[in-house]
Amino acid sequence: MVAGRCLSAVLAALLALPAAAETVYRWVDSQGVTHFDQAPPPGVKAERKELGPPAGTRSAPAAGTDWSEANRRFDARHQEQRDADREAQEKQLAESTRKRQRCEALQARLGILQRQAPVFRTDAAGERAYLDDAERAREIERTRAQIDQACSGI
Repeated sequence: MVAGRCLSAVLAALLALPAAAETVYRWVDSQGVTHFDQAPPPGVKAERKELGPPAGTRSAPAAGTDWSEANRRFDARHQEQRDADREAQEKQLAESTRKRQRCEALQARLGILQRQAPVFRTDAAGERAYLDDAERAREIERTRAQIDQACSGI
């Protein structure tokens, strides 16, 4: 109900604005009182005045505002932000891909260590050094720890 009254008041004010911006007549009656109205009484000499909109409704153009320059700066800032967002997203994607590949490589290594086939390392001289059962068990435990660390959160 209150909203309806407010809406009615706003509409009445908006309808009154064009009337305020129209012609007004000024005249002095026989007793010396000055009157203003939208139409003078018949037979009275009235002075016609053209009124503009109320002073508060006019908006002066901003001095020196170059909208095309402002739009260009706005577009440039937003392009920089989009570029930064895209770069951060690409960096995050590359990091998650690297982590996933590391995890998969460690899991493949664990699979090789758990097979019954002989496992070897290449030593500093380029020779094959086969792992015995104790070394293989230590290597399996070390690889499992690396998997726990590398594969968490993927």
